[in-house]
Amino acid sequence: MIDSKGHILTIGYIISDAETIEVTGQTAKTTNATFVGYDYNTGFGLLRAEKPLGVEPMKLGQSSEAKEGEPILVAGHGGKDSVQVGQVIARKEFVGYWEYLIDNAIFIAPPYSNFGGAALIDRNGRLLGIGSIFTQMMIPGIASIPCNMFVPIDLLNPILSDLITRGRSREAPRPWLGLNSEEAHGRIFVTRVTAEGPAERAGLHPKTLFLQ
Repeated sequence: MIDSKGHILTIGYIISDAETIEVTGQTAKTTNATFVGYDYNTGFGLLRAEKPLGVEPMKLGQSSEAKEGEPILVAGHGGKDSVQVGQVIARKEFVGYWEYLIDNAIFIAPPYSNFGGAALIDRNGRLLGIGSIFTQMMIPGIASIPCNMFVPIDLLNPILSDLITRGRSREAPRPWLGLNSEEAHGRIFVTRVTAEGPAERAGLHPKTLFLQ
């Protein structure tokens, strides 16, 4: 929860297709919540609890201060037993196969199992990011290690007011191609093309190959 009005920040794919939403508070009682907004560019989702939850809102930190090697906490549903100690292992671009791009994503290890919508917390108890996916990262000279990608909280401030009042950001959406892709061996492979989308109309098909 990020303010006294009951707004709860999560990752958008958890709530974007929900018909009903319930929030479980500290006493294990549930209350209904309302879908407020979703931002495709960042992946943030926002909802609002319909009744007071009796918890103190979490203060927002500055994700720009989360440097590689910085110790962090990850917390999800389950109280103090759900809190896990971790470390920022990288700050770099994340590209999702579903036409999703985060310029300065936060990667942490060890991975947190209940990562979707989890809170990334700094040493002062402030929110640094929201958990999005489980992934793998190649560490030169070591190996590929499992980790989580978190969406930086600094991306929320410019769009929060719009999410609350309009349900989406006023910023122009990124162009949509209508394709899924994967990167391998220095090449980009088209794995899926949406019917009647821009990519199909341009003549792209699954297995189309692009050299980087």
